[in-house]
Amino acid sequence: MTGFYSALVVKIQDVKPIKGADFIASATIGINNITVAHVIVANTVSAGEYGLFFCAGSQIAESFAQANNLLAVYDSEGNKTSGGYLDEKRKIRAQRFKGVRSEGLWMSFKSLSYLFESPQALRAYTDSLVEGDRVQSVRGTEICRRFALPSAKPEKLQPEKVQDSVMNFPPHYKTPQLAYCLQDLEHLVGARLIITEKLHGTSMRTGRVPVRVQGELPLWKKIVNKCNLLCPWLPKFVLDSYTFDLVYGSRRTILDDSRLGFYGTHAFRYESVGRPDLLENEVIYGEIVGWINEETPIMPDQDTKELKDVKALFGASMRYTYGQPRGTCKHYVYRITQMDAFGVIHDLPHAEVKRRASQLGYETPTVIFEEENWNGDIQALLSKVQEIVEPNGYWCKSTYGDHIMEGVVILFEKNGQVYPYKHKGIAFKILEGIAEVPTGEEES
Repeated sequence: MTGFYSALVVKIQDVKPIKGADFIASATIGINNITVAHVIVANTVSAGEYGLFFCAGSQIAESFAQANNLLAVYDSEGNKTSGGYLDEKRKIRAQRFKGVRSEGLWMSFKSLSYLFESPQALRAYTDSLVEGDRVQSVRGTEICRRFALPSAKPEKLQPEKVQDSVMNFPPHYKTPQLAYCLQDLEHLVGARLIITEKLHGTSMRTGRVPVRVQGELPLWKKIVNKCNLLCPWLPKFVLDSYTFDLVYGSRRTILDDSRLGFYGTHAFRYESVGRPDLLENEVIYGEIVGWINEETPIMPDQDTKELKDVKALFGASMRYTYGQPRGTCKHYVYRITQMDAFGVIHDLPHAEVKRRASQLGYETPTVIFEEENWNGDIQALLSKVQEIVEPNGYWCKSTYGDHIMEGVVILFEKNGQVYPYKHKGIAFKILEGIAEVPTGEEES
């Protein structure tokens, strides 16, 4: 499977004109008659046409953007003179055109013409695609990727000596968005279905895993290692003595007190997790919510001015504390892995995660819906998710505190495997700046 920010092969379900717009129209796109998103298309596009959908948060390749005239062109005074609506970052956003919301970018298959020597070659390629396919590169040329902020210098998440000293401590995987993975659900008929609230905090993982014991190599091995820099074919000696110890980490890095990271402190992380009595090669994954200290919440406040009804209920800013008193935080466990005798890492099913987390003194996110034997009705599943997350049209109050719900996590369990997906609410995405305000909801 290619990345979750690949382009999706979708079909135009219907097209509606936009009042006051001469060249664009509103369209719904879907996969096998299941609606995936609403987009803006050229008014020449017709229902039944196939194309590629680039979701919000993805980045269009520069060559693709140039070939399809998607980049805006500005004069010396900064005024747009021609081209499309993408800036030099080429990030796809959910936004409005003429008051109509678009959840991403739809492009016809003709947008790939620059990669083929003839229309016949392009047709042969697109005929091989089916609804729900993911496309990240064509003929070896990348067309999109997940957007990442540019860095002034190469990113180095962790010193190699720290990474290399710990074993069996993998980062938590990135959870795919449900709406963009509907094709994947076909094999999950009969699975156990659990829907939990998605928490808006900072990721945490803790494991009792092998850690390399520091020691001295014999002098001759040190000399060989020095020579290895010039002669890579020589063996490289390392100390391979390990002992089991508690290791703490964020989503991608192992906590190192010499590097205090984004928050400038690890104290709140250690305080919320403590020293759990884990089994050997057992790792718990969770979300820490609440406060870093007396003054600073873990997640920054969001300005609610664009959503007048949300502002009326929750105030001028949205603060995600999940009921935690000022200055405190809490660790919720949502995933636990254990390693078997053959060295294979397994995810515990949700019921076991709850039981084991309780043994360790933790809680798990609120379960909102459960179904023992999912019947495979994708449309009913999407309706249930929307009913949970957006009962008020586009927002829902959290089950924990006086703020909105970020979204939900949808878990499928089948044949000993766990398949997680996520869905974020429209209001949360608006407050995060990754979606535009629905028509009629703007602050007046």
